[in-house]
Amino acid sequence: MNKDALKASSEFQKMAIRALASIVLFVFTYILLVIFAIGLTILCGYLGAALIGADSSWLTGLLGLSLVSTGIIVLIFVIKFIFKGSEQVKPLLVEIKAENEPELFVMIKEIVAELKTDPPKKVYLSPEVNAGVFYDSLFLSMFFHVRMNLQIGMGILNTHSREELKAVLAHEFGHFSQRSMRIGSYVHSANKVLHNLLYDNENFNRTIENWGDGFSYFKIPGLLASGIIKAMQSILKQVYQQMNANYYALSREMEFHADAVAASLAGPSALIRSFLRMELAETSLSIVHSYHENKVSEGSRPLNIYPQHYFVMNHLAWQRKIAIKNGLPEITPDQTWKLRRSKLALTDKWASHPSTEERIARIGAFSVSNTIDPEEPTIQLLAQREKLEEMLTSKIYDHHFIDTTAPLISDFEQFRQDFMDQSSEIFFDERYHEYYDERLPYYKFDQKLFEEPGDLNLNHQELFNDEGLSDIFELDLLEYDLNLLNDVKLQYPEIKDFSYDGTSYQHTDCAYLIRILEKQKEELKEKVDKRALLIFNYFKGLAQQAGKTDEWTEKYKSFMEVAELTFSCQDVYVDVSTSSSFMIVETPFTEIQEKMVTFKATETLLKQQIKLILESPAHHANMSEEQIKMFEKYLLTASVYFENNVYLNDELTDFSNVLTAFQSIYYITCYNCKKDLLQYQVTLFPLKTTLQPA
Repeated sequence: MNKDALKASSEFQKMAIRALASIVLFVFTYILLVIFAIGLTILCGYLGAALIGADSSWLTGLLGLSLVSTGIIVLIFVIKFIFKGSEQVKPLLVEIKAENEPELFVMIKEIVAELKTDPPKKVYLSPEVNAGVFYDSLFLSMFFHVRMNLQIGMGILNTHSREELKAVLAHEFGHFSQRSMRIGSYVHSANKVLHNLLYDNENFNRTIENWGDGFSYFKIPGLLASGIIKAMQSILKQVYQQMNANYYALSREMEFHADAVAASLAGPSALIRSFLRMELAETSLSIVHSYHENKVSEGSRPLNIYPQHYFVMNHLAWQRKIAIKNGLPEITPDQTWKLRRSKLALTDKWASHPSTEERIARIGAFSVSNTIDPEEPTIQLLAQREKLEEMLTSKIYDHHFIDTTAPLISDFEQFRQDFMDQSSEIFFDERYHEYYDERLPYYKFDQKLFEEPGDLNLNHQELFNDEGLSDIFELDLLEYDLNLLNDVKLQYPEIKDFSYDGTSYQHTDCAYLIRILEKQKEELKEKVDKRALLIFNYFKGLAQQAGKTDEWTEKYKSFMEVAELTFSCQDVYVDVSTSSSFMIVETPFTEIQEKMVTFKATETLLKQQIKLILESPAHHANMSEEQIKMFEKYLLTASVYFENNVYLNDELTDFSNVLTAFQSIYYITCYNCKKDLLQYQVTLFPLKTTLQPA
């Protein structure tokens, strides 16, 4: 154990001082605002009483009462957070004890001894792929030295070796040794107050409006108080942003420090393996949850999701040709392109954690030798493994779904078969090498190409390989990064610096970098399109050789028509979703009519697209009779969604159902046509050589 790892860096200390200074600024500002509110209330009360005493007319009385009410409203505003209900205890945690789980607690005890830090007050298991520490009472932690609780995700135990778990736990115990954790308690408490004053005002505003609606003269103090409150909020917003920016900067340094502790104790390689596998583990658990959400709607729920989680993770690794050692995927840094990581790293002042790339770069500076191969998953440590897995699974579905009496599904083989069937629907023949898993076959070309001869001087290994797959991933990422860079350039001048592919840039460099990436994108797109044309000619040659040219051409042209219509539908769907978004958020009446005009224009385009898909045989084949009738009724109805300052819920529900069905149908139709073409082309491949799972 490197004792220097426990020492805070100069950057860490600087950020801690800034965070403390921000908290002091908040306390000072808030006290001033409370004093101002009390003074305003006294002044308004005095002036109101003086007015009423000077003239006993009803108009003067109302004016005096308005002044008194203004002061009271402002005072209530600054102290209303006191009446906010307290947070609920975490509902998804299961406490475990040393007598029930001795091996896990031995590991915890060893780490505590090596780090010479406090042991956790309690240890909990949680359902997700995560780990963390927390206080029972944030209030007490602000004034006293209290021990933190340790939270370990079952998803971590299910996907990490013992050395990797040791690294994860050492990271969390690194936080135990940080006195700056107390600053987080202060910031959290201050944030509760600030968030309540800045953003949690719906009930407060509604109460003021109801007073004004009940008695029109009360609108005057409400308007006066609102103006004063907005001025106070503008001051508090500056404090809120400054305090959180400084705290998040400290939080990122705390993460780097905890990483240093973990790397020093467990070795850099174990921690890096954990970082690289985490995304795959999280994705796998999300897939399992999605599967069971559908099953819950069918009237059943799972007994234990964690064997399924482990299976999905390794299956996805096999599909991505990631090596599996001792039952766990061994992802290397040079394979992260398969996980589609952006090369653009923004200096996000609102991020509580550094990026994975930044953390790995810092850890890589450690010279501690650690090359232990990963062992089997740590979940083997648990003496009551199945019982705990089932308890956590039950807590997930008790918490998220109403029906807790649904029959339990315990058949792993049924899940495995369902998942493999779904995978075969989503993923195509391995000879395509994942090329079309999230991409359409080539379709934007002159149809005269169908009349030209194919090319048999190629083979599928030359066309579908890692190089081709990497190119399309790279092209997708370039498009994503360019969109993000354009947003940074035009909308986020506060982002002063960032890095791209490891090189640092200033905000003023955005235009320069965009030009470079646009050129790279064009060159790469030309390369990808060239490969796509070779693939097209390859299958055309196979079809001609097999005497199936007409059949293949018909399927390809059918796919092209559907693909073109799909993208026009997608554009309209995005426009309609954007223009109608005001109807699902609180919007002033004065803006609703104006926004409704814009929405109606895009709704006209939606109806045109629905008419086109009703006339398309391919789309029509994927519609139910109920959907066809719903679309036909929608086309014949000139719906009104807002009338007499009230939304018409039945009409809005019908519109939402139409929009959802529209998106589903154009997506499913395109997917089915793509699948039909690709599966047909599989029959044209030369004799298949089967790829076996690792």
